[in-house]
Amino acid sequence: MFRKPIRVQYWAILALSLLLMGTLCKASDTTYDRESLRGLPGVSVVVEGLGDIGKQAGLTVEQLQTDVELKLRQAGIKVLSKSEVRSTPGAPHLYVNVYMLQSGACHIDVRVNQFARLERRNSTRVIASTWSIEALGFTPAIQAAATIRRNVGARVDRFISAYLAVNPRK
Repeated sequence: MFRKPIRVQYWAILALSLLLMGTLCKASDTTYDRESLRGLPGVSVVVEGLGDIGKQAGLTVEQLQTDVELKLRQAGIKVLSKSEVRSTPGAPHLYVNVYMLQSGACHIDVRVNQFARLERRNSTRVIASTWSIEALGFTPAIQAAATIRRNVGARVDRFISAYLAVNPRK
């Protein structure tokens, strides 16, 4: 009797679970994490991922970049230019990564990365993720572009809420 490799069975079970459950989320949006956003004058936006599968689904990095920047501006959060972010302490940027598989599985990662200094070595500066939210889901190819744009937007909305909680509008 022919038996499929365990790896194929694992992915089939994962895909079926995601289809039945919708989107799974993981967040690092605690009070402590939100404090790392206090005093930020804004963020630059960096969008990566998608690759060929994203392009086949009708998505582009430029499209997602525009979506994210528009949401931030509408919420009153300054989108820092490349020169502004270089002169801003911590060089904060909102990093968006969308990783898609041919099967329709998709991982969305939205996080704030900033320069930070290690306590044990004040002179060592590292890039640290100080706030994040991730989602893993499944979407049919025919709906991929709209579904992913909507899900990225929902994660950016969570960032906006976190940012405004510690930086209320004046």
